Amino acid sequence: MNMQLYKTEKNNKISIYTIVNGKKKQVKTYELNEKRKANRFIITATADTPEVKQALLNADETKAMVELQQFKNYIQKDRLNIKKTNKNYLGFIDNFIEPYFVNQGIEKISDLSLGTFKETFIPMITKAKNCKGDLLSKKSVIEIVGLFKRFVRYCDEKNINCDLRILTFKFSRNALQRYPGDQFVPFKDQVSTMIKLTHNLPHKALLYTAAETGARPNEILGLTWENIDFKNKKILIKDSIDYKNRLRKDFLKNSGSRRIIDCSDKLLALLDTAFIYKKGGRVFNYSLKVSKRIVQDAAKRAGVNWVGGLKPFRKFSSTLIRNSKMYSDKGFTTRFGWGNLNTFNKHYEGNLDNQKENQKLLNNLNLTE
Repeated sequence: MNMQLYKTEKNNKISIYTIVNGKKKQVKTYELNEKRKANRFIITATADTPEVKQALLNADETKAMVELQQFKNYIQKDRLNIKKTNKNYLGFIDNFIEPYFVNQGIEKISDLSLGTFKETFIPMITKAKNCKGDLLSKKSVIEIVGLFKRFVRYCDEKNINCDLRILTFKFSRNALQRYPGDQFVPFKDQVSTMIKLTHNLPHKALLYTAAETGARPNEILGLTWENIDFKNKKILIKDSIDYKNRLRKDFLKNSGSRRIIDCSDKLLALLDTAFIYKKGGRVFNYSLKVSKRIVQDAAKRAGVNWVGGLKPFRKFSSTLIRNSKMYSDKGFTTRFGWGNLNTFNKHYEGNLDNQKENQKLLNNLNLTE
């Protein structure tokens, strides 16, 4: 009968020991970064037969699932990221990368080629859904692809044979324009109806601010009263909120995002009325989740099939402002915090005309009278 082995980690060492006559007896020690060797020692030392032991000793150490588990341990202890980020990464591995290896029957890292990666993994992940049944966000897809490449780099650093061409694969964020959220730009009459049917003044002010300024969601929710100039009719965009709904002073997407936006008398009057007893701190003390619910409720009242939260207002506002031709190219890009027109032309420009309403007007035209 084989002896029972135990493992402990102490003082940056891994100690393997057994129990003899009720006392610990050390068998072997390893460095803390040699966990894999320690585990294999325990497996081989406790094998039932010499044949099994020899098979384990000769086993291919590049098995994908074994390395994936080691990679998960590495990610879990990565101190460069916050705990929530590492937790998300581990979830991506468990829910997408590991099942992919199992479904494709990939036993060794060397079995995975650039062709297989492009033909099977990329189509799979771009069609994957989250726990709510929705397609993964662009950010999640890009993070998962980056995590996969990071795993390949991790294996290469351990001198495991793998196809390094995978690291040269360029996954463009713009390739994911099949998402409904990227294509959805509300009509002008839809936005107008949503605002009119919202009787809660703070909520109405939130919708109106988003529709007129076209600021990013975290910029709108990070807006403070000190950055609203009622006298000169200007709004200074310089703060934002983080994922925990905390205000980040002087923190935006990039340096070009800091800007001053002209605003209408109606918007300023609505803000003044909606928050008559509040003129300090953040204007809209809502999280991204709560703001999304406010928008969705307004859309439901207006009978609008809305996609997302505040984000479509940026597409709506930029299209509306561009069509009005009230700004030069430079003034337009400055208002929305862009360096050039590429972002707007490729991903934001939409048609604000309601085709059904236009058809009714055309049908009512009588050019012979």
